[in-house]
Parts: sequence; C-alpha cells; structure tokens
Amino acid sequence: MPPHRPCIFPAIDVLDRAQAVRNAELAFTLGADGIFFDNADNDDGLLHMVVSELKAAWPDKLVGAGYSTLGPAAALHRSLQCRLDATWTARRDVTSSQASAEALEAASMLKANPQHRLFASVALPHHPDEPHPEVAAVRAHELGMIPTTGGETGAESHRKLSSMRSAIGDAPLALAGCFGHQSPAALATLPSHLFVSTSALEGGFRYFDPDLLRSCMTRVAAAALMAQTRQPLAAALDSQTLHAPQAQERQDRPRSRPRTVRGSPYSAGQPRVRC
Repeated sequence: MPPHRPCIFPAIDVLDRAQAVRNAELAFTLGADGIFFDNADNDDGLLHMVVSELKAAWPDKLVGAGYSTLGPAAALHRSLQCRLDATWTARRDVTSSQASAEALEAASMLKANPQHRLFASVALPHHPDEPHPEVAAVRAHELGMIPTTGGETGAESHRKLSSMRSAIGDAPLALAGCFGHQSPAALATLPSHLFVSTSALEGGFRYFDPDLLRSCMTRVAAAALMAQTRQPLAAALDSQTLHAPQAQERQDRPRSRPRTVRGSPYSAGQPRVRC
C-alpha cells in the first residue's frame, strides 16, 4: 500500500475566468497538490484560457478537469487540447466484465501521452451494481488508467477500498467524495489520490470554501501520522492542527497571489506521493 499520505485535489466549478483562477490559487496556497475543474463538458475555450494562466503561474501544480457526460476518449481529447495534466470521467466505461470501445480508444491515446493521468470511475454509487470492483480496478489499471471510486461510508467503503488496493498492489487508486465517516487510517493508507468537494451553495452562488479544504487536509495528514506513529487520532489531529494555516476569506473577494503558506497541514514531515 502507498506508504505516504494521499494527494488532495479540490474540485472547483468554473463560472468565469477570474473566479476559477482565484479559487485555484487559494487551493494551491492552502497546500493542495492540484485542482480539478468540475463540470468541464462545455466551455472548453474558457477552460483553456484558465488552465494556461494557472500553469504559467503554478507550473508544479497538477491541473485537471472532470467530465460528467463525456466518455474517456472524448474527455481525454478535450483535456489534451487544453493542455491539462489529468482527466476524470464519471461515466461507467470500465467494469469487471468489460471495457467500452471508448475506454479502449482512450487507452491507446494514453500510450501516446504517458505523462497524462486518466482517472476512470469504477463502482461509483450512481453506477449499476458492480459485483467485483477489484476486478474492474485491475482492468482500469491494465489500460493505463487510475481506478477511481467513492461514495459509500464506513465499513462498506473500507472493504471495497481494501479489495481494490489488494488487487492492484501499489498502483495509484483514487477516492472521491466526503470523508467524514471513513476510517482515518484508510484515508491515509489506501487511496493515493483524494478528490475533495470544497464548494457549497449559498444564496444561489457557487463558491469555494477554504475551511472545508483545510479541515479535510488536516484530517488526512493526521490519519497519515496516526498510521505511521500509532498515535491516537485525537493526538494526531492536535499535532496537525498546530501546523495548519488559518482559514482565509472565501473566494468572492479579490486576493493577492502568495506562492507559499508556512504551516500547511502537509508540511509537518509528511512526504507526498507522486501526484
């Protein structure tokens, strides 16, 4: 299993250029390893402009996009056109029984673009029942994709993650969703990547909430510390909270562009995996 804490990617809605860039930079400042723009099926021109600006300012950060309706080949083609680092498609194209024609096409495209990361949804809650998520994870991995699951909570989620992790060994494995009820140790040791929803609906306006991201990062860093040192979770959380950055204002006000924040939840001796 991965020996270090997972990489965290907040999901950000793209409403306009200024909002998308401002929220991404806030996530980077708080210590996120990268960001994923959600609902990127349309407005690829806007997406390309936003990504170009972000990559020029933050070349070491991973920038990806999530697609809810496009298949893996179409989504990957659009991401490559926009010069993104990664792609996530929510469609069910890789299962324990087969890989769709689009999934096979995407696998061929990945061979020509080995640096790109394609996250393939496996056994998500809105998918029809998947009897063997571990087999689907192996199939996605063999196609050069990163199996991505999530949704359930508690023991059910831990069992599914454990079976998928055992099936693919040390290969990357992503988890998406809310992590309040998952086993803390599972968060730190089973997935290599976490997709975090850090937005909320308030007054009809979609905004980025840094408090949610900071809380998740602190919890995951504490879980990694707990797994490595056998500390109780409460003690590990206290240790990480001491190093966590203060929550900053929400995105609906302009802000400057600080490049680093001392005391990120991930700065207390937590080596990161290759994101």
